[in-house]
Amino acid sequence: MGFVQIGSLRVETEGYDLSNTRELRRLYVLNELQNHGIGARLMGAALSHPSTLAAEHICLDVWEMNAGAVRFYERHGFRVVGERVFEVAYGEETDPDLVMRFDRSSSPATAGA
Repeated sequence: MGFVQIGSLRVETEGYDLSNTRELRRLYVLNELQNHGIGARLMGAALSHPSTLAAEHICLDVWEMNAGAVRFYERHGFRVVGERVFEVAYGEETDPDLVMRFDRSSSPATAGA
């Protein structure tokens, strides 16, 4: 169906206390199962996980051309704070990724979950 992965911050984000920031690394739902609330439930689980509850900020990066994913993250309290160049394993650069951040202090407690 889908999965979510969270961890310590790996996205290059200046000015953040790394000990108080987590990263949402992956949130995927099979194409044929999208728009059935699965992504929202996975996001709710990620944002309510003990490691993210203790974090002030949660960052992620998303391909700038994935408008649906950007809208999804915005509905859950994330906002664009920058961009970074995504490099594939052999060093070639691709389209920029947007860096998005959820700030627990300025987002609703449920964050759309």
